[in-house]
Amino acid sequence: MTTHEVEEMLGITKQSLIYYEKEGLIHPKRNENNYRNYMQKDINILKTILLLRSMEVSIDDIKLIFNNKLSIREALESKKEFISNSKKKLEDIDKKINDYIKRRRVKVSFDNQTLDQWKGYDTLYLNDDHIKYNEVIVPLSQIQQINISMYSSMSVGHAGVGAYGIGGVFFQYFIDLDIVTLNDTYSYSILNNKLVVDMFDYILKNNITVYDPLHLIELYHEKHDPVALNNYINNHFKDWAKKYHLDNPRDNFAYYSEVYQNKEKNEKKDIFGLKILKKTLKKKY
Repeated sequence: MTTHEVEEMLGITKQSLIYYEKEGLIHPKRNENNYRNYMQKDINILKTILLLRSMEVSIDDIKLIFNNKLSIREALESKKEFISNSKKKLEDIDKKINDYIKRRRVKVSFDNQTLDQWKGYDTLYLNDDHIKYNEVIVPLSQIQQINISMYSSMSVGHAGVGAYGIGGVFFQYFIDLDIVTLNDTYSYSILNNKLVVDMFDYILKNNITVYDPLHLIELYHEKHDPVALNNYINNHFKDWAKKYHLDNPRDNFAYYSEVYQNKEKNEKKDIFGLKILKKTLKKKY
């Protein structure tokens, strides 16, 4: 069988065939014109090589297999253990990466003031010449841009003032902030809506470049009534989420509404059952 025929049959390149030959894995004969002529034995070996390589078995291990110094099962078990260990390492790396880049939920404050109502929350301090979060200090001069967006939070059964609720499921809206520097981006979700306008004024006062596709700065300055603001956002958030790929928990609204309703039913059943039990005990004793 010619080199071209082997390439067509096995989907292998000429370079790979030459490489396996140089490694001593196959030994094609030569015809009278000095062209390679592959026998069935060579084809069988190549099929095995390709199968093992598809499972990332190394050439060195394949050599050991064909020299009867290592079984295919041993090679695959070793590869499986390697994959398992690699997976654990990759998961650890992935966890560290996610922890580093995740959006921090913070309450914003000014001039390093720590208020009692901020206790239990991380704080993003907006100071005269820098922004500070824990040990991270970003000088205003290093900020290239601040991106402003929004996310929706959903809770079942109860939510705070200004929340929009349907059937026991409540939605609240919070500002997302990405502070972009030359070397990094710091992402935060602002939990105290009452200081959002002050935060926007701080950004504008310091002439920081802003990317605000939802026009939230203008919106928050126009609508001073929290209820009116929340109603406006609620009416537009679905379209915003679709256009700007925002997290929209309302996509799962039907599921959570059903969970809440089932919870209410079960609680009523539990109360009813408790009353029956009390009556039974009184009659019995």
